[in-house]
Amino acid sequence: MIAQTMPGNFWTTSLMPSVISALLVWAWSLKWPGTPALPETSGIKRQARVSVIVVLVTGLMTTVIILLSPGSIRTAQARTYEFVDVIGQAIGWVLLLTPMFIAMAAGKLAWKDIQFRRSNCISSTLLGIFVGLIFLFAGGAADEWRTLFTLSFLWAGLQYLVVGFGEEMLFRGYVQVRWVAALGWWRGYLFASVIMCLFHLPALMFSAGESLNRALLDTAEMIPLSLLMGYALQRTGNILAPVTIHFFLNWIQV
Repeated sequence: MIAQTMPGNFWTTSLMPSVISALLVWAWSLKWPGTPALPETSGIKRQARVSVIVVLVTGLMTTVIILLSPGSIRTAQARTYEFVDVIGQAIGWVLLLTPMFIAMAAGKLAWKDIQFRRSNCISSTLLGIFVGLIFLFAGGAADEWRTLFTLSFLWAGLQYLVVGFGEEMLFRGYVQVRWVAALGWWRGYLFASVIMCLFHLPALMFSAGESLNRALLDTAEMIPLSLLMGYALQRTGNILAPVTIHFFLNWIQV
């Protein structure tokens, strides 16, 4: 459930790879451009306000689940993954996305309105893979190639694919698109990116056992990664770009 900061030195494993990846996203989109399907201007402010309520309710649900099951959300490093972890994440995210699905049904929104679109599917996925490789080598995780052949690594990949789809649908496809339409590109983009990072505070404090100061620091260190995924959506117009990036950012920690 938790998209953590990258292990290692913040500058070399998070910030610099994020900058390099952002340049790749920009260059890639020159060849395969795309733009998000923005909602109609009529009622967009109401949609933006509803999206905040959805995030608050989802955040409250997340906190309750964490408090009721202490220690259930473990860190990605130095652990073994099993099929039950995949099922648990899938059930958890179906539950957590229920407020968003209800809001979508009430607003008569379709899948394309949260950026599940046919355009740029292959190029967006390939872009996410290349960005993942940048972080893979920046973090030195490529040296652990033997883990690719373990069953635990496979289950971890499936689990983090669920996480990637869940968080990106909510924060990028749903929240970011509506706030960009309501406030303009920069303000909407920054708002969604910061909100996505703050969403992880309960897990960092109540599950990972971090102090408030440490949790806030880790949250701040997530911002470059969150900005990168939001930028990928903006440049490709397809949710698969940030989903694939998110998936790799979590998976390579294993």
